[in-house]
Amino acid sequence: MTKRLVALLLFWVLGCGTPYEISHDIAPPELINYVPLPPFRILPDNRPLKLRVMLCVREDGSVEQVRFVQASGDPSWDSLAAQRIKEWRYAPPIRNGVPTDVWVSQQIVVQFGDPILMSLLYLSAPDKRVADSLYALLSGGRDFETLVREYAGSARDHLGGSLGAVDVRTFAPRVRDALKQTREGEFTQPLRSGDRYVIYKRLKKVVS
Repeated sequence: MTKRLVALLLFWVLGCGTPYEISHDIAPPELINYVPLPPFRILPDNRPLKLRVMLCVREDGSVEQVRFVQASGDPSWDSLAAQRIKEWRYAPPIRNGVPTDVWVSQQIVVQFGDPILMSLLYLSAPDKRVADSLYALLSGGRDFETLVREYAGSARDHLGGSLGAVDVRTFAPRVRDALKQTREGEFTQPLRSGDRYVIYKRLKKVVS
């Protein structure tokens, strides 16, 4: 059975250039997407695996370095886990209104769990005002797929479309919980994801 990441606790944030100096003027970056950690052996009494890591999060939200403060005890697994963690994405860390690199200290709790697959469409807006306008159109009866084509069809950015079948455990906890409460054929309210707002529609069938 595969272990899955179920909890992230942020402890402090530091500038990447000075890893031993706590930076009090940097807002903690929000985790937007994470890749599940690799399978791990069953621990006695099915107790969770607890890790503590230092992550260097770049100004674009990517993870450049991973340092284990409290590891699993299995160097091979730790190496694989570090590669997965480097695929995580955060909202850009901000200092005084400017994106910056930071060290983030986090505790990770890993427990058993099965994938939660959903087939999703999405609309992504740059701010809450635009997101609320899109949500009002949908609530008024506008077809989600039609709105995707009208709003995002010719845009250069990824403003909407199909995500296909995804494991919603890879989303931020707030988004994941909202999707789990959304019935097939329904859509969510605008959900903050980093510096954007996203509306998801859950399709009736999972398309693999």
